[in-house]
Amino acid sequence: PRVYLWDGPQSIQMSGWSPDGKQIAYTAEAVSGTSGKDRVSYLAAVSDVTLSGTTARASNTRLLSSISLGDRGAFFSPDGTKVVFWGWDPSYRAVLWLYNVVTNQVRRLTTEGFDYHPVWSPDSKKIVFESNRSGNPDIWVMSAE
Repeated sequence: PRVYLWDGPQSIQMSGWSPDGKQIAYTAEAVSGTSGKDRVSYLAAVSDVTLSGTTARASNTRLLSSISLGDRGAFFSPDGTKVVFWGWDPSYRAVLWLYNVVTNQVRRLTTEGFDYHPVWSPDSKKIVFESNRSGNPDIWVMSAE
């Protein structure tokens, strides 16, 4: 493997590349006021990324959520038009969110909580995720439309 020094938001947890290899989706350390006070939180982000020499440089960084208490696991859809991630809502439930890369809009996908680790279907039409909302850790599938 080749090591690149990161030049972008701190404390990143890498999730994945966009299909065209020009952007990355990840969790970044950022200041958020979603709890009612400014505090450091881990939020889903997308950045353009350039690899040059020994540096991976982020630019045009977008924080994807503004109402989550903390996010994880941001992944591009196979067609590159959306990013799915999970995060804690203000009621401390883990829910799924969907970011539209084209419109720069984010919307909540689930409301019942305890929904984690979303993954795309190969055709970008469905999302599979883990949820224990029924009392057991089960696999759920939903439309991404």
